[in-house]
Amino acid sequence: MKKKDFALHILLDESGELSPRRKRALEEALQREPELRAMRNQLHDTRQLMRTDDDELTVTPFTLERIQAEARRALGRPTAPAPARGFFAQWRPAVVYAALSVALLLFGTLFIMQFMHAPEPLPYVVITPDDELPWATAYEEWAAQFDEELAWLSDTLNGLHAEMDMGAWVEDDGQLDEWARELLELEDT
Repeated sequence: MKKKDFALHILLDESGELSPRRKRALEEALQREPELRAMRNQLHDTRQLMRTDDDELTVTPFTLERIQAEARRALGRPTAPAPARGFFAQWRPAVVYAALSVALLLFGTLFIMQFMHAPEPLPYVVITPDDELPWATAYEEWAAQFDEELAWLSDTLNGLHAEMDMGAWVEDDGQLDEWARELLELEDT
């Protein structure tokens, strides 16, 4: 065997994983080769320096899982089986888009139909001259009285304006008081 193989056997012997047959072969090689003995002594001394009171390392489940995953990846195995996906999980985007499309189509149809639907015509009321309407006669009376009062007021104002232009506005013979009374009476009615 080569020295490289014996170095591997020394490491396996230190960890207690070497088979008895190979252990005998290693012991014979160590007696013949002082270089291998020096290597074993150096490994033994290093291990003694590194040794703590607690030889066992505590490994958390998370760390153990990561180590196992890394070992699977190194061996080319999948890290974990792919989770089985149900029908809805695979078709979820399509179902969501279809539902939105149906909702928009329904809303659009209802919205457009609301404006396209012609309203019912209002009933027509036909008034014939023969019909008597009590409010119509009262309105006509009021309108006639209003027209008369408006015409009188317009004539009075036009007369005052004409008198002012001619310089006839000289003395007050009591006519202003009379006009004021008449205007107040019109306001009261």
